[in-house]
Amino acid sequence: MAVQRALGHGSATVTLNTYAHLWPTAEDRTRNAAAKLMASGLNPPAGISRANERKMAP
Repeated sequence: MAVQRALGHGSATVTLNTYAHLWPTAEDRTRNAAAKLMASGLNPPAGISRANERKMAP
């Protein structure tokens, strides 16, 4: 409600309709988490190589 008043909007609905697109959605958060997971799998920590991973596989 403080944001609504500060922006001079008549209702919280007006504020949300105007600015809701700026907040991340659950899909955005999931997409970002998946991207980080994929990146970490492609860049293993120091000392671990893809060759070592193959040797450790059952």
